[in-house]
Amino acid sequence: MSDSSSSDDGEGDSMFWLHWICFAAWVAMSFVIWAGQNVLRRGIRRGIFETLAPRITKRLKLSESLQEFQTAAKPAVFLFLAGSVILATFGLASSFMVAAPPESLSVTVKSLFVLFVTPALVEEIFFRGLLLPLPTEEHLPVDTDAGTGSELGWCGGSVTDPSTDQENNQETSHGTSTASALNVYNIRWFDHVVALVAFTTYHLDIIHTPSVFRDLRFIVMALILGLFCQMALIRTESLWPGIFMHWFWVWGWLTFGSPPKMT
Repeated sequence: MSDSSSSDDGEGDSMFWLHWICFAAWVAMSFVIWAGQNVLRRGIRRGIFETLAPRITKRLKLSESLQEFQTAAKPAVFLFLAGSVILATFGLASSFMVAAPPESLSVTVKSLFVLFVTPALVEEIFFRGLLLPLPTEEHLPVDTDAGTGSELGWCGGSVTDPSTDQENNQETSHGTSTASALNVYNIRWFDHVVALVAFTTYHLDIIHTPSVFRDLRFIVMALILGLFCQMALIRTESLWPGIFMHWFWVWGWLTFGSPPKMT
């Protein structure tokens, strides 16, 4: 009896440290991404919130015309359908998901509202909105060149202030911006890979203690979900497609496909 108790205590301690190590890992990866984008250096001068807030407002901005909406909707719908098929196929084939009717209508409706806020809205704002630059965006400028009054980017090249650049390009259509986003050479692949790893590691941290989060099948599905949400951001330059995909996929899993240990 004592041997069994000691074994359980040892496993509990190891899991405790694993959760904290994963927490420290994804936080560190986030700061590595921000450091490479000059967010930290500029944040010291102007404040982190002032530096990152424009990213969120830009990515949460709704389409201003039907044409903009249609341009963003086409890739978003394709990614949603493709991701749904891949996640459902993998989940059912691996027996991680078990098709079952919802417990009750009230629980189903309540979970719709709860899951929209967290994890969908909260996680997409942080892991996609705050961490990832769009392919059409420059590095954040940091230092001011006394001779010209312009600011120098992290590689020493002169770049314009994002607010000024935004004012000068207000007439640029969303369709043109999205087309530019398709150029793979403009994508900061390092940031996207590290952000995806951080997102996956986040699901093993101290707030994700149930054993289901340590299931390799869940980790693979979290990786797939994060990948498709990042692709949606690149293709549409908006957080909304990723938010709705994240929301629907998690809601569908918990409502219609929960594994036996989650019911």
